[in-house]
Amino acid sequence: MSKKKVCILSTVDFTRMTVVSVYTDYLKRCDIPFDIICVNKYGQEDPFGAENIYGFVPKTKSSWNKFRKLISFWKIRDFALDIFKNNHYDFIIVWNELTAFIFSDILASMFKDKYCINIRDYQYFNLFPVKMRLTSAIKSAFFTTVSSRAYLEYLPSDNCYMMYSFNKGILSKTNPHQALREVGKPIRILYIGQIAWLDNVYKLIDALKNDNRFEMIFAGSGSEQVEEYAKSNQVNNVTCYGRFHPGETAKYLAEADILYNLYGTDSRHLTTAVSIKFYYAVFLHIPILVYKKTEMEKMSQICGIGFAVENEEFINYGDKLYDWYFSLDQKEINKKCNLFLEEIEEGQKQIYRLMDRKVGT
Repeated sequence: MSKKKVCILSTVDFTRMTVVSVYTDYLKRCDIPFDIICVNKYGQEDPFGAENIYGFVPKTKSSWNKFRKLISFWKIRDFALDIFKNNHYDFIIVWNELTAFIFSDILASMFKDKYCINIRDYQYFNLFPVKMRLTSAIKSAFFTTVSSRAYLEYLPSDNCYMMYSFNKGILSKTNPHQALREVGKPIRILYIGQIAWLDNVYKLIDALKNDNRFEMIFAGSGSEQVEEYAKSNQVNNVTCYGRFHPGETAKYLAEADILYNLYGTDSRHLTTAVSIKFYYAVFLHIPILVYKKTEMEKMSQICGIGFAVENEEFINYGDKLYDWYFSLDQKEINKKCNLFLEEIEEGQKQIYRLMDRKVGT
């Protein structure tokens, strides 16, 4: 009996699909070969161990609007179709909602009940064309996962499961904190990943500018603009690192006392998302900065690690954050985070049981 083969289909590059390791770990453990079709604009090396990588390079410019970029990304359909015709795939892992939107009709016709969809972010779910194509794709999928329960309000939820964005491979290289930062040493706030929504970044920098109780660290693409802002405003407690390989994530996380997750509240995309940073914080047993009236606030409060403020509420931010941080009980945080990690583990087992029914050997 020949082995089954899986394809991971994605419209983002490796740095933005690190949580796909939930699937790749399963596939490697079961000795199931898999290919990856994804955007690979920068020629990045495969961190997941695929048999074949098919990298699509969209011809886009940062100055283009979203519609023009979508037209360019649409060409990945023909790119992937050629690969589908030359390979027999028993199951497709569809990574993110844009991929599901672009490939909706192809998935429903060629792979009905032989693919899963992973909804990562809110992307105009209330717009009719988006809702129509996503609904079609979800109804023909074997199962769908969401990274935030808030998305279930906008999507068919009969066969949807929560997928916790927990990357064991990255986090196994670091250890949970056992104590708060020592009094007298600067509390290290880390923003890790693609640095965006800079207005919120600048609010934090302005609020903690040259406050020797805090050190702000920015690691990821986009940090160059932050570094320029810090220099032009004579801020001496900001450190910046540029784009890094996903394998280096643990190195930066090891330096964090608090994680940054201040992205704004002016769109459903921002208020409904649960970011990977939350799971980093849960595993590390450390606090995370969030805005009020967001799904991130709800989730982080479960573990007692969320420092939540209103979007405009940055008056005396340093004093409030410092006092709150040293009022925390590390043992209580450890207890709550460990309970939540057990829930994550059960959630991943549920996904693996679903995978067993289609590709398990």
